Amino acid sequence: MKLLGTIGAVAGTGLLGITAEFSDAAVVIYDNSAGEFEWKLSERMVDGSTGALGTFLDITQPPSQSTEQRSGSFGRWFRWNSSGSEPAQSFIEGYQNNDAEQVPTIKQTLIWDGMTIKPITIRQYAEGESTSPSHGWEWQGVYFYHLPFTPSFEGGTPAIDTLAFLGARVKKNGKYHYGWILFQDYTTAIAWAYETIPDTMITVPAPFSAGVCGFLFVASRRRRLPA
Repeated sequence: MKLLGTIGAVAGTGLLGITAEFSDAAVVIYDNSAGEFEWKLSERMVDGSTGALGTFLDITQPPSQSTEQRSGSFGRWFRWNSSGSEPAQSFIEGYQNNDAEQVPTIKQTLIWDGMTIKPITIRQYAEGESTSPSHGWEWQGVYFYHLPFTPSFEGGTPAIDTLAFLGARVKKNGKYHYGWILFQDYTTAIAWAYETIPDTMITVPAPFSAGVCGFLFVASRRRRLPA
């Protein structure tokens, strides 16, 4: 293991910097703890059509990025339910363009409104865990199942913690760049990162209690994933 040191923010840029400078890997982390990028909710209607559009996150760009839906972007969505016997859903979805943007998913057992369900949800990563091509990458992953007919987080069943690392990958020039998003209170991306070397795993760090600028990033030498 190699200690890379404490990551510091570059004033005014939202860039935490390249944290791993190996011959075959380099991770760029962006700090959004000041809230410059606001991840506004988009709406998916009961019939599957798109309602109001929010803002969209590109993990390869700083918080000052453009917010429209585009190649390389991820949206935070709310899908209305059609009846009281099924949950409404909050989910993250990659822009479906040439198999480009995906999130890792996992099947788990949850209790929703007194009923046991076994949904496919977004995968939450633990400190020190690395992404993998075998982690069930899909267009979208649900992070909250709401009680009938309300987008409120007051009632329902969360699939992740209120502070969670989520995986993401973006395809550029036919190869994947792996990354993560630090997601808070089911609404806010307070930091994100990506691996600049394609087809290379990324490991999530430990969040400092006072915010992402206090990350102490510990990583081992990265292993190239199979193409």
